[in-house]
Amino acid sequence: MTFPGHYTRHLDIGTMDATQSKNVQAEYHLYNEIAKSVVQRCPTPCFYGDALVLDKYLPPHSFDIITAFDVIEHMTKEDGFRLIKILEGLSCGRIVFFTPLGELLLNTDGEKYMTHLSGWLPNDFLPLGYSCWVFPEFHRTLHCGAFFATNDVTKLHWPDDDQYKNYWMP
Repeated sequence: MTFPGHYTRHLDIGTMDATQSKNVQAEYHLYNEIAKSVVQRCPTPCFYGDALVLDKYLPPHSFDIITAFDVIEHMTKEDGFRLIKILEGLSCGRIVFFTPLGELLLNTDGEKYMTHLSGWLPNDFLPLGYSCWVFPEFHRTLHCGAFFATNDVTKLHWPDDDQYKNYWMP
């Protein structure tokens, strides 16, 4: 996935080794990782810790793109909604979530932050003003889809790309 445009400040939640966010073109990147087992692979600068406290350390409206790929399902539903609100407060632009479609409850032995604790649907994001792109067969081997949920605080429009038009949910 590429992200159109060039950004000034990018915040990536749950970075791991940044393979999912490497196509975000920005002048400044701040990475966030909580899993001790992968933080050594995280690029710098890295905020090592819980994303639910980022608003205590970072100024409001300070990032023009925030990405959270394969993160929100690792939280309880309540904490996931808290994360959404925190990221909305830190954003002055676009927020992009990517998550499995529905419950894909994975448990990775011994990896506290790798376990899926909740399932998400576009209907969780749509009432909050997000737009969603659904890929029903994304995880074919797991018989599960996935989706992007995006919100643009500046109300810019995501490009109308033909390859995604069949998956659009306004």
